[in-house]
Amino acid sequence: MALDHDPLTAWRVGAFADVSGERIDVDLAAPTTADHITLLQPINGARNRWITKVKITVDGQRSIVADLDDSSRAAPGQQVSLGATTTMSRLSIEILATNFTKLPGYRGISAVGFAEIGIDGVPAVTEVLRMPTDLLASAGAASADHQLTMVMTRDRASALEPNRDDPELSMARTFTLPAPRSMTVGGAARLAVRASDPVIDAATAEVGTPDPSRPSAIATATARLPGDVGTRGASAIDGDPSTAWQTPIDAPLQQLTIDNVGGAPLAADHLDLVVRADGRHSVPTRLTVASDSGDTATAEVPPITDGAGRDTIASVRVALARTLTGRRLTIAIDAVREVRSIDYSSETAVVQPVAIAEIGVPGLRASAPAARIDTGCRRDLLIVDGSPVAVRVTGVAPTGGRASTLAVAACDGPVALAAGGHEVRTAIGRDVGIDIDRLIFDSPAPANASATPATAPSPRARIVGETRTSYDVEITGALPGQPFWLTVGQSHNAGWHASLAGHDLGPSILVDGYANGWRITAPATQSPLRITVAWTPQRSVWLSLGLSAVSALVCVALLFVRPRRDQRRLHRPGPSAMATPMLQAVDERPWSMLRPSRRLIIAGATALTAWFVAGAVVAVVVTVFALLAPLMRRRAARFLALAPAVAMAAVIAYVAAKQVRYRLPTDLEWPRAFEPTHIIAWCAIGFAVVLVALSAASGATAAEEDDGAP
Repeated sequence: MALDHDPLTAWRVGAFADVSGERIDVDLAAPTTADHITLLQPINGARNRWITKVKITVDGQRSIVADLDDSSRAAPGQQVSLGATTTMSRLSIEILATNFTKLPGYRGISAVGFAEIGIDGVPAVTEVLRMPTDLLASAGAASADHQLTMVMTRDRASALEPNRDDPELSMARTFTLPAPRSMTVGGAARLAVRASDPVIDAATAEVGTPDPSRPSAIATATARLPGDVGTRGASAIDGDPSTAWQTPIDAPLQQLTIDNVGGAPLAADHLDLVVRADGRHSVPTRLTVASDSGDTATAEVPPITDGAGRDTIASVRVALARTLTGRRLTIAIDAVREVRSIDYSSETAVVQPVAIAEIGVPGLRASAPAARIDTGCRRDLLIVDGSPVAVRVTGVAPTGGRASTLAVAACDGPVALAAGGHEVRTAIGRDVGIDIDRLIFDSPAPANASATPATAPSPRARIVGETRTSYDVEITGALPGQPFWLTVGQSHNAGWHASLAGHDLGPSILVDGYANGWRITAPATQSPLRITVAWTPQRSVWLSLGLSAVSALVCVALLFVRPRRDQRRLHRPGPSAMATPMLQAVDERPWSMLRPSRRLIIAGATALTAWFVAGAVVAVVVTVFALLAPLMRRRAARFLALAPAVAMAAVIAYVAAKQVRYRLPTDLEWPRAFEPTHIIAWCAIGFAVVLVALSAASGATAAEEDDGAP
């Protein structure tokens, strides 16, 4: 994406994360001589962070540190000198700094990267996927006697996730045929959601001679809500208030241009505005209207009150200070009453879009969109072996915010393909208005070929019982001795186990690139089959929860159970009855009376436990505490009982201070902002365990001495 000579694609890295040290390595196919490179940072998409300093390393030896200025963020980019003309085979660019310093968290901070890394003499990088070869290579010329179907699917992201780009803007595939084929061409397509309004309008224009009796006004917007072609500018003049032109999220100040093509010049002294005022959309408060004759008028939008229902609309008349005449009006949103919401990905507050359902202009006739799409035969959508193939795209126009699937068919019949290699390419939907998502090349078996043996119908599966961690599946139609595959659609994980008649079917196999699958041979003695698929790690979870519940009950019971003191124990003057048991134990029996062997046992056990649970640093600190505590004088040892409380107080103070200063969002990532406190908290727990162990050991020592007293 950084070397494809397309500035609208980019290598991006580090959204919501620190990017220091991230780098991109470029390996050149042949040594190249250059004295500079050109760096262009992304020019589209979310961009509130950009690179300010990079380190460029040539062939792993010579490095240059360069500062990037504003020219690197606008085409064609910033030229960065390499110091001297050099011949290089490898180039590495490392990110050293951005416009943000080190932050406690990067919530809402955009990715950075490069849209283009320009190296003189280096052509654009193109990516072509080779289709599987083993099947046709094995069949060889004999494959001509069988039907052959090739399915090509474009790798794409969900159109409803505007922060993600399609991994493939178009398809480029190669394959090899061992024998000549005549193949029909079909497939599926959609309107390109990333195409501009004019490109979409051109792609959806009706084929044939326009009807002069129908209105021909065109409305195009500078930007629209990503992922939905139904929110383009045309929806603001289609006469249907249930559709609307919607601006992008967090960018409501956009423009809409209305062209009254073929109609009489417009004379507008007001606008009849219909907007969505439902508390979920921002509402315009000031507009600027300009005509192609050069006149301009700024108008305040009367106050609009939000309704209670979803997609509630409100109608207002916006008076213009003067009458504007012309065939083209440009309406700019200058200010809005903001409605904010939390963005699902960055979890930051963003401005919701403006939704204009209708813009009424005196003399403008609404233009209802066509119910169907028919592109006619176009030769700019598909190329086979370097030659364009005419295809026609037809289907129902998208409605209700949902993209409809359109059918693709070749206009001139089957395509003749010779034996050997072939290449198929589709156009970039952003440029032509149509995204071809799937192509199907199909060639039937010759009429004189032997008939393919009929296959038995596949077994049928039905879930007859289901819990949160298991499925009971009933299989019917499985032939004895015949294998079949079972999958329940859960992501592949060794924790899922399947069993038939109490017999475990063994580990699952990855199916469809993500799911668990088991290859099962139907037994002859059972029909239908009853298979149980269960998430076995849940047993450990239930056991852990049970032990935790029992431990909690024991802790609660200890609050109400007062241990019986040994009546033979010698009581010495000590702290008041209000003193803590730990302090009292320290006062009654100094830890220095412990035998060295017991001290070492306590220190060793504490060290191993702390190392296993909390790591080496905590283990060292707690072990030193355990070794030094018995050596303290009685009065000093009493204050050691405060060590856990002091440590936890430090943790609380740190968390509170950082939260007050930075006002961090309390989400799932919140604990990561306080990682330095983890060690202190574990040390506090370790100190408490040591104190309890020393107190218990000193009590045991006292009891032994009392038992041995005359």
